[in-house]
Amino acid sequence: MVVAIEGLDGVGKTTVARAIEKRLGFTYIKNPLMELLEVDYEHLMRVLDKTYEYDNEKLKAWLLAVGEIYVISQYKNKNIVLDRHTLLNYYWHGTKDSDPIFAIAQELFGIPDLTIILFASSDIRMNRIRKRDINDPDLFDPDKINNNYKKLEEYVIKNNIPYELIDTDDMEIEAVIKTCIENITYRRHILTKQIKAMI
Repeated sequence: MVVAIEGLDGVGKTTVARAIEKRLGFTYIKNPLMELLEVDYEHLMRVLDKTYEYDNEKLKAWLLAVGEIYVISQYKNKNIVLDRHTLLNYYWHGTKDSDPIFAIAQELFGIPDLTIILFASSDIRMNRIRKRDINDPDLFDPDKINNNYKKLEEYVIKNNIPYELIDTDDMEIEAVIKTCIENITYRRHILTKQIKAMI
């Protein structure tokens, strides 16, 4: 089963994904491009920075899509939890020009079995980031501060992607994790029934 944890910076993706790894025995994956290209994080950042020098959303979308395609293809028969996947790529680089890239990747390689979108208001997210690192540059980047969850939800609805949206503003992290695990367990049950019905 492939589960993607999505949401803007500061929403708790990594904490939740790591908990799913530990409690459900899933394999945790954050940077599939690192694995595919066999590079360390510093090298990957240099590649991404170089790509981002060009004002070309199609190029940026394609590069990140390569990692997304790789991880879906490589691990489709295993239990994995992705610390972000297509939605964050689409959030930052999804435009009319780049839409065909996302459509082709989905059509040819598939989608996660469940995408969980963690929502938090801008103030809550910035407070969480501030507690994590008071010097985090995201705290001073208007693009990172702004919320546009509508774009994420429109994408999953339009593309028939199984998803759950969880508002974490008034939830303790343990409650968020519990809710995510309940959703994963239910989705796994549905998938198992579908597979049995096909046999």
